[in-house]
Amino acid sequence: MKLKSILFGLVLLLSFGLTTRVVWAADGAYVTKIQERLTAHVTNTANRQANELTAIQQRAGTMIDERITALTKLLGRINEDTRLSSEDKTTMSNDIQTTIGNLQALKAKIQADTDATTARTDAKTIVSSYHIFVIYEPKERLLVAISNLQTVSSNVQTITTNIQNFLNDEKAKGVDITAAQASLNDIISKLSDINTKLASDKASLTNLSVTSTDGSAKTVFTQVRQDLTTIRQDFATIRQDFAKIKTGLTSEVKSARLSGTPVPQLTCIPRPKCLDASPRCAIAEPAHGWCPKTTIVITPTPTP
Repeated sequence: MKLKSILFGLVLLLSFGLTTRVVWAADGAYVTKIQERLTAHVTNTANRQANELTAIQQRAGTMIDERITALTKLLGRINEDTRLSSEDKTTMSNDIQTTIGNLQALKAKIQADTDATTARTDAKTIVSSYHIFVIYEPKERLLVAISNLQTVSSNVQTITTNIQNFLNDEKAKGVDITAAQASLNDIISKLSDINTKLASDKASLTNLSVTSTDGSAKTVFTQVRQDLTTIRQDFATIRQDFAKIKTGLTSEVKSARLSGTPVPQLTCIPRPKCLDASPRCAIAEPAHGWCPKTTIVITPTPTP
């Protein structure tokens, strides 16, 4: 009986040892599988992040290149514009080149980023800090339009001065210049309004930058475009006034010559008193020139 109990105990011990080895074997395989899965997960995550970083860098590079291309074309347009003043051309060209340089620096930084989070943050500034298409490009094109119109206005101002001198000469000859003078006064008045609007609009546009908000830029653009429409209409009216002056003067000069009325031929235009005042007035000298200053000489009465 005692022998049977001993043998039964040995059988139980052997069975327990075999079961333990099986369990430990199973646990070892399970741990290995978990390790493999963790390794695969880490590898997949790293690959996914690397692919995400590459995608962000490629997309950001494309966006920046598009903006640099647009700015380069605009720069060429400005450099080729013969109506732009040298001062405006230099100012706008330098500003565009600076913006291009900043975009190139941003592109280099994004390409050097080593994680997707940083690259994504940098890429967002392409839109948030460089409003090239929404603000900067429209701003520069409007500045070009304003500068060109200022050149036109300056040329028209020179013409009005010459016409005023001509009218003064014809008036001195006895020609009725009433209608022509009224048209010229209208031109001068419109030029004053034009110059005021252009100067104000130029200042408003200059204050805008690539980081300005869309709302503020939209308000400025709307006002400037409305002013440019009005200015172009005023220039159309000025052209009509010039035509009226030409037609009217041709008729008046012809009438004066055919009437048989002697037309005085002056070699100079009577001198305005303000020319000899202090300070001296700034009046453009007519074609015939001002008459010399009259000097009054007082001769003492001889003593009888």
